[in-house]
Amino acid sequence: MPLPEPNLNEDRNDFISRCASDDETLKEFPDSNQRIAVCTSIYDRDKKLDSHSNATVSDTVEKGLKKKLEEHKEKVGKDPKKQTTLRKLKIVYNRGIGAWKTNPSSVRPSVSSPEQWANARVNSFLYALRNLRYRSGKHDTDLLPKEHPMSKEELDDHRRYEDGEPIPSALPPAYRKSRKSGETKGQACVNCKFWKEDHGEHRYYCTHWKAPVRGQYWCKAWKPMAEALQESYNDYPESTVNNAKKVLRWRDEHGRDEVKGMTVTGWRRANQLAKREKLSRSTIARMASFKRHQKNAEIDPKYKATPWKDKGYVAWLGWGGTSGIEWAIRKLKKIDKKAEDKMSSKLYGFSALGIEDSKIDRDSGKMFGVSLISVGEALGHELFVDKKSIESILRSINGERLPAYITHQGALFQDRLTKEIGMFVNFRIDGDRLLADFEAFDSFREDDSKQFNRLFEMAEKMPERFGLSIVFSASQAWATPDGDVQLDEKPEDALYEFPSIRVEEVSSADFVDTPAANQKGLFSNNKINMAKSEINEATEEEILEAQLSVEEDTRVELSEHSEEELEEKDELGGHEDDELGGHEDEEKLDEKVASLESVIEDLKKELEEKDGMISKLKEELGGHEDKENEMQKDNEEMKKELSKLSALIKGSAPVEVSQNDDSTWQPSKTFKAKLISDYAKENNISEFTATLRLGKEKPELFKL
Repeated sequence: MPLPEPNLNEDRNDFISRCASDDETLKEFPDSNQRIAVCTSIYDRDKKLDSHSNATVSDTVEKGLKKKLEEHKEKVGKDPKKQTTLRKLKIVYNRGIGAWKTNPSSVRPSVSSPEQWANARVNSFLYALRNLRYRSGKHDTDLLPKEHPMSKEELDDHRRYEDGEPIPSALPPAYRKSRKSGETKGQACVNCKFWKEDHGEHRYYCTHWKAPVRGQYWCKAWKPMAEALQESYNDYPESTVNNAKKVLRWRDEHGRDEVKGMTVTGWRRANQLAKREKLSRSTIARMASFKRHQKNAEIDPKYKATPWKDKGYVAWLGWGGTSGIEWAIRKLKKIDKKAEDKMSSKLYGFSALGIEDSKIDRDSGKMFGVSLISVGEALGHELFVDKKSIESILRSINGERLPAYITHQGALFQDRLTKEIGMFVNFRIDGDRLLADFEAFDSFREDDSKQFNRLFEMAEKMPERFGLSIVFSASQAWATPDGDVQLDEKPEDALYEFPSIRVEEVSSADFVDTPAANQKGLFSNNKINMAKSEINEATEEEILEAQLSVEEDTRVELSEHSEEELEEKDELGGHEDDELGGHEDEEKLDEKVASLESVIEDLKKELEEKDGMISKLKEELGGHEDKENEMQKDNEEMKKELSKLSALIKGSAPVEVSQNDDSTWQPSKTFKAKLISDYAKENNISEFTATLRLGKEKPELFKL
């Protein structure tokens, strides 16, 4: 059995007297002085708890909590580590209500009411008692029995949120509420790069400290979430503005005594939206989190005639209504995606120079000590290669072999399988350079002996005519004395003029003919020059154009190459080996040309199909024009009929009836009376005389 707990409004001396004489206390603490000290400690702790807790609930809530407590006791028995009281459950319940009201950002969107959130908190507390651990984040550890392994009776004030919920122990001591002024103004978890929403079981989570956090708190590990956080937006729908204006108009017309449901923040938000002011990302995030109140999007039927009295509906409109909340959700995703994309991975190709100490062995088809990349500015990229960049390349290669090609053609968006000429192996860092050894494939030497010999001869005699270029995907970061920072703007303590690359994956290393970039040659001890070799990003249309361009260049190249081979064959005359090689090359060229012509034929067929579709659409359009002409004719006839009906209704003129019309028409009494009256006035006679004359002139008007 647990020790006694103070009753509501129980006097200090009364409780100590009752506690000291309790059987459980007497059994556990035989010494009277010790009993009094323990009871005094329980009372003082309980009153400290009362300073930020409330144990008053409605009768209905109390009944529900009693039932939960009874079920809990049946499950845990008399285990002292798992005991609790009704009063503590009431405190947990009221803290849940307080968290809903004071920190709505911590509430998951699926929760629709403060009562639901409070009951969930009670269930979580009972789970922690039964299992001696929390399912997710810790809370109300001060209410656990002292025997519980997660009990934390003494909590400093700065380690607890204002609503009484303990701050996770994983967060640093400097974790505190964000400031509204001073140097750190605006720094908060909600705009930190480590902030994550809906992370696992947590509404808001810090990936740096690996703990749940609250949006308006911060710590010294705070890093801004790129320039998107400094931007503001006012492209929300016009209906959002109208919703906010409606609430403000209700307040002005009926007063705040009738128009309730809005906090000070809510009225501020309504004024911002009504004036179409620009909103920051943090404000948009708060609007998006208001989605959990969507049940208030419809007026309560009992307030149909007086919607301004429906508190939930007023709050929903004040925060922008359905259009505003949905806009905020979409906008938030767009802002965060843009911020992530700013520093996301891209594909690069850097042309690099080598070292003059490299050894070339043509017989074995190897080049030793070739430089792939070196510390320095990546010219044309506005990026910098530092020591960490080289280390990241070495980590990404991870001892594997790297394929080698001749030229970058197709490196970004074409399949280059079977076009490899060799591989790079034995990667190592030498000072500020990344070195490797090149090994040519035997098939490259045998199938393309001329290209093989030319490559190695140029490496020996004319290294300044070509160099190496690696292709890799990488992210960017500003290098600072305190580590990498991912920002769009250059920080004041940046080590270099441009962001540094952080390589994630290396695709290949290619031999390229880039004399402008490789002025010192393939094997030079000088620092490297680098140039952008290919487009980093390409749309589908650009990729298609590039592929077609490559195919066309290949055809021209093949055609020219074929002519050169034939001329060379004629010059060589009767050398049988060369003649056989020429025939083999011609057969390969014919196959490639035939393949390309097949592709062109397919494209022509596709073009013809599209021409047919265009013709069909034109025919359908012509049919629509005929229908439009018919509708216009019908419209004219309807206008004429409408004119006749209008005249008939006004009684301004009799309607002409065709003599051949079989249908009978009988004028109304009102029509005849008006006709007689007008006729009498026109002829300055009495209505009786007018009736007689009209009877003779227009007998059809007086048919029975």
